[in-house]
Amino acid sequence: MNNDQGSQPMYLRIYDSILADISSGKLSPGDRVPSEKELSSRFSVSRITSKHALELLAGNKIIERFPGKGSFVARQEIAAKMTDIGLSGKNIGLVLPDFSETFGLGLLFGIEDRCRELGYSLILCRTLDRPELEEKAIEHLRQMNVDGIIVLPVHGENYNPSVLRLVLEHMPMSFVDRRLRGLAASFVGTNNIEAAKIGVSHLIDLGRQRIAFVSSPIRDTSAIEERREGFVEALAEHGLPLDTDLCMTYMDSFRYGIISCERAEANLSQMREHLALHPDIDAVFSVEYEGALLARETARTMGLRVPEDIAIVCFDCPTNCYLPAPFTHLKQREYEIGQKALDIVHAQISRDGQENTKVHIPADLIRGEST
Repeated sequence: MNNDQGSQPMYLRIYDSILADISSGKLSPGDRVPSEKELSSRFSVSRITSKHALELLAGNKIIERFPGKGSFVARQEIAAKMTDIGLSGKNIGLVLPDFSETFGLGLLFGIEDRCRELGYSLILCRTLDRPELEEKAIEHLRQMNVDGIIVLPVHGENYNPSVLRLVLEHMPMSFVDRRLRGLAASFVGTNNIEAAKIGVSHLIDLGRQRIAFVSSPIRDTSAIEERREGFVEALAEHGLPLDTDLCMTYMDSFRYGIISCERAEANLSQMREHLALHPDIDAVFSVEYEGALLARETARTMGLRVPEDIAIVCFDCPTNCYLPAPFTHLKQREYEIGQKALDIVHAQISRDGQENTKVHIPADLIRGEST
């Protein structure tokens, strides 16, 4: 993650760009590399410059060039090639679905800053919450012989085989945000149960008693399950019954800040029908920020006021220094989670730490305009 490119010759910038695509998994062994002409157009340079970059990559055995066919990522052991050019050792791989201002960016900053302090280079791989991309990313990082890996696993009912191999082979690693039950591996994340209890208790203290639970489908996803558990416990501690008819666990238009407009319209329609069927609902507790957006828009289209008619509490919410938070929310300490995860992996690499360390970090209730 070196941003000091301004003074580099253009052929080295092209070289670094292709190398970054290989390191991130965007290009895999055997994949075709952009041609001299394509690189010349992309970087607005002469074909002599792009040819120089490709020749340097071929000289370092990172790519293979075949006359009349093109250039391809070399199929030999990637780790060996990275060693030849001085990129092996002191590398940490980070595998996560995506990152945004809502969640993930603070986590990335925490990990990156700690890597800088401890002398690691960070190799980032995005999976877009797709199991096949997660497996490809992890195998790619293993081939690069990284020293340790931090993984925010994808949603799903089954373990990815590549994730399981990391644990069974005692690779220095830690999960973040989501736990995979049954695996003896380190984990750092929010204390979701206690955080949810704080959020729901806040609504109850405001006099709200018919609280709807909003989430995406619960498919063995530990974070969502734990937040639902906290929701149920908070109701019980305040002597309120759990009415499962109020739960809306079908919100599937959002995932990691990426919203499907088509599915959003469907979810809005579903939520309108739900609120019309249960007009006594006076609050919404959403396990994600996007669910709060859906609830607020649904209320607006039905002529309901927030927070007067319906109060809303969620997890995470983009904020800034100049405006009040639009939603009362549980703010996860992402930066702290990222730093702690890297500390755990570093201790395993140094053989000073245990392979099965669990750390749960509290979240903070931030008052906003929705309660």
